[in-house]
Amino acid sequence: MDTIQILMKFQELPATSDENVTVTDTAFNSVPVRIYVPKRKSESLRRGLFFIHGGGWCLGSNGFIFYIDAEVLQMAEATVDCLCEEQCALLCPCRHAFPAVGFSVSHSVFSISALLEYDLLARQIAERLDAVVLSTNYGLAPKYHFPRQFEDVYDALRWFLQEDILERYGVDPQRVGVSGDSAGGNLAAAVAQQIVQDPDVKTKLKVQALVYPALQALDMNLPSYQEGLYFPILSPLLMTRFWSEYFTTDRTLEKAMLLNQHVPMESSHLFQFVNWSSLLPERYKKGYFYKSPTPGSSELSKKYPGFLDVKACPLLANDNILSQLPRTYIITCQYDVLRDDGLMYAMRLQNAGVHVTHHHVENGFHGAFTLHGFKISYRLQNQYFSWLMENL
Repeated sequence: MDTIQILMKFQELPATSDENVTVTDTAFNSVPVRIYVPKRKSESLRRGLFFIHGGGWCLGSNGFIFYIDAEVLQMAEATVDCLCEEQCALLCPCRHAFPAVGFSVSHSVFSISALLEYDLLARQIAERLDAVVLSTNYGLAPKYHFPRQFEDVYDALRWFLQEDILERYGVDPQRVGVSGDSAGGNLAAAVAQQIVQDPDVKTKLKVQALVYPALQALDMNLPSYQEGLYFPILSPLLMTRFWSEYFTTDRTLEKAMLLNQHVPMESSHLFQFVNWSSLLPERYKKGYFYKSPTPGSSELSKKYPGFLDVKACPLLANDNILSQLPRTYIITCQYDVLRDDGLMYAMRLQNAGVHVTHHHVENGFHGAFTLHGFKISYRLQNQYFSWLMENL
C-alpha cells in the first residue's frame, strides 16, 4: 500500500467557499467532516446528503484530488489497443480488455488530469439538488483497521441525524440520504443497515445511493473477479489487498484470500448470502461454474473476524434487515471487479421488497463516476443527480 501511495499524487483542497456554495470544515463527534450549503435562499428545508468517499479504506479524504500521471502509465504497455469512446481504457494494460465497447486506437502513454475529485462532486450535489451535503472523513488503513472506519462514519452520521443539528443546517429530517462510492459505498450500505436497527436514532434515512460498492469479502472468485485481471484502475489483486488491509497488515490473510481459502468451515453457512450461482442474472453467469470455496483456517477468522462481520460485508445481512432498508439506487459497471457485489445486492434487496433502481453501465469501469472531465463521468453523475432529485 505504501508503494501505491508513492505512485499516486494526492492533493488536499482546503475548505473554500465559492459564489454558489458555502464550505466549512468541522467535526461531528470528533470525526472530521466538510459541509456544503447552497448560498441561494431557500423557502423550505433542504435535502440532506451524507456522502462517504472511496479509496479502499486506505486512501483519500473528503477534500481529496487524486492524480495519476505518466510515471504510472509507463508501468503499463506503451501501446494500448483498446479504447472505448470515452477513452476509458487509458489505464488498461491489456489489448483485449474491452472487446465489445469501442474502436481500436494506438496511443502512447500520456499524462492525465485529476481523476478523483470529491470536493467538486460535493459542490455539484449541493448546487444541483439545493441540498446540504455532509462529506465525512474516517480513519484510514493501515494506521487504523476495521471497525474504526465503520465507527467513524456511523458516529458522524448519528450526529448529523440529531434534530438540533439538522435544524441548524436547515435540513428536512424527512429528506436525508446516505451515499458513497466503492469503499464509501460499502460504508454507506453498512451504516444504512445499522441505522434501521438503532432505536436511539429517531430520524431515519429516506434513500441510499451506492456507486459500485464493495459488499463482500467471502468469495474472491466471482465471475467479475475472474474476468477482472485486465480491468482498468482496480484489479482483483488490488481489491484483495484493499480488503486485507482493511482488517490487518498481516499478509497471511491476503494470501489466503487470493486462494479463496480464508473462510472457515464453521462459517460456511454465510456463503448462502453471496452465492453468485443463485443471485446473479443469467448473462453474468454464462461460461462460469460455481465452486464452493475451500474452507480455511479457523485461526485467521479468530484473529481477524472482520471479514465475517456484516458491518464490513453488508451482503451478509439477513432478509429481515434488508427489508427495512430505504429506497435504493445502485450503480454497477461492466468492467469492474466489484460489479457482481452490486448485482447481488440489488437482487437481494429486490427479493426483500426494497424499491431498487439499478443502473448498470455497459461500458463503465471502476472510478468512472468521479473521473472528472470525461464524458462517462458526466453521464453517470447526471443520472445520479436525477435519481436523487426525484427520490430524496
